[in-house]
Amino acid sequence: MTSLRDRLRADTAPWHERVDRAYTTLDLRQAADLGTFLAAQLSVLLAIRCRPGSHAEAAEALRTHMVTALRADLHHLDRAPALPRQARRFDATSVLYILLGSGLGTRVLHRRWLEATDPAVKGAGSYLGLASPLDAWRALCGELLQRPPQGAEADRVVGDACLLFDLHLGALSALDPAAQGEPYAA
Repeated sequence: MTSLRDRLRADTAPWHERVDRAYTTLDLRQAADLGTFLAAQLSVLLAIRCRPGSHAEAAEALRTHMVTALRADLHHLDRAPALPRQARRFDATSVLYILLGSGLGTRVLHRRWLEATDPAVKGAGSYLGLASPLDAWRALCGELLQRPPQGAEADRVVGDACLLFDLHLGALSALDPAAQGEPYAA
């Protein structure tokens, strides 16, 4: 590995795959599954706190924006938001990496959600319709390409990114034990 970006991609791949597999058990065209998805996302975001440092301001601004959209969608679905998991502090670069990366994944989910026919589901598109800040993702990846893959800081960034994926798995399984089952087939 030649950069922190390479290490993040390689070392978090197993966590990323587990999270993707867990979330694909949900059919976002169905109100109950969409509500579970949104509640899990909100639970995770409410539990995240950034440690001071590089990217803390950008990560917190993005997190707050996402929380606002999630709350609006859950309100529209008349679903009480899940309680947040216990708040934890994470490296802000890890938080920004996960949040920006999730925005890319949300684009795929958004396309599936667009197929919904239920008016309640169609009206709960604030979160899935958020515009992914591609310039911010490219800038972060460019910066990570310049950073070394080894050392205490790199270990902390990668370790916290893995813990953030675990937070997603825990939140989803608390709301939907079936999320460990077979992926939803479109």
